[in-house]
Amino acid sequence: MTKPTMASITTPLSTQLLSRPIDLQQQSPLYSLLPQEIRDQIFAYACTPYTPAAPPPPPRVSSLYPSTSAPKPPRPNPWNPSRTPYDTNTTYSRPGQRAKVHHPTALLRACRRAYLETAHLPVALAAHNFHAPAASGPADVLDPAAYFRRMTPQQRPLVRQVRVFAGVPWILDGGLDALCAHDAMRRVELLNVVVRWCDWPGWQKNEPLSLDAARPSTAAAADDDDDDVPAPPLQDPAQQELEFATPAPPADAFAAPPPQPQPRHADVRAALAAAIAQLESLKAVRLSLEAPYVKADELDAQVAAILGWMLTLRGSGRGVTGAVQRRFEWEAPMCAWSDFCAHCGGGIGDDKACEERKRRRVRRLGPRVQGVVVRWR
Repeated sequence: MTKPTMASITTPLSTQLLSRPIDLQQQSPLYSLLPQEIRDQIFAYACTPYTPAAPPPPPRVSSLYPSTSAPKPPRPNPWNPSRTPYDTNTTYSRPGQRAKVHHPTALLRACRRAYLETAHLPVALAAHNFHAPAASGPADVLDPAAYFRRMTPQQRPLVRQVRVFAGVPWILDGGLDALCAHDAMRRVELLNVVVRWCDWPGWQKNEPLSLDAARPSTAAAADDDDDDVPAPPLQDPAQQELEFATPAPPADAFAAPPPQPQPRHADVRAALAAAIAQLESLKAVRLSLEAPYVKADELDAQVAAILGWMLTLRGSGRGVTGAVQRRFEWEAPMCAWSDFCAHCGGGIGDDKACEERKRRRVRRLGPRVQGVVVRWR
């Protein structure tokens, strides 16, 4: 066996394979009987990424024959590998994303001709997922910079689909602009932006849904109607004495807080338009909005405003308006409950909605989440 030289290591694998004689595999019906068009469809089906199905539960052990009925260790299956499922009580575990996505590449190792015909498929067919900020996603998903850094220069131009689970503050601060400015995003044809129930600003306090930087505040609404403000909790007298014994803070402690930096964009529409202006091959954009069922009216109001947005897709060279592609609903985990009840503001409610919320929380059930997908194409 000859030792590889430095030139052979730095040369792309496809160039090395083309420099040597290739067996055309004419003895195989896949190459001798099927035309190229059908073979491409088969290869695309075999190389499409997917989430592996959860393994079935082990069979029950019989008390009469414990040795023969004991479950045997499962055999490794390269077409359906086992993946540790995500914790269901997280913000990133959702339908269709219960475990790490598997990218099948076994076909690339079959022979040199199969590699030359399928080497581009795993990257081109994958929907590359990102979470922004990165802490809102699973630990096995890298941030965009680290993710694209692991690709070869030949793989980066093959990226066609990108999906971002993005928080509204991250979008307004220019995070989507920075992502679309990456060199690997130049050939992207489909951009999917998902605003989850936990990506809205102030969702823990049931603040109104808003895609604007100057979003409405619940404090102003509370001043208008004092009856809706819950009474402050009773305080322990011992705690009150401790507060009186505490020395008074210095005078500068009551000074106004420093001004917060203003976001880069006034609303999500401006941020989305500025981001997609950098994608020269873009042909479609999807914006998914999710909210708990108690905010269905607010979600519909946001969708009605979004349908009037005019976006210019450089891949098609024309401006288009949005259209509702589909609506969906699913059961969210326990972590989707906000800190304050949307019906009584965190007080003691006696209506049916509050009672339903209490019953679901006791049964360890999360709220129902509704979603709408708006598409520009």
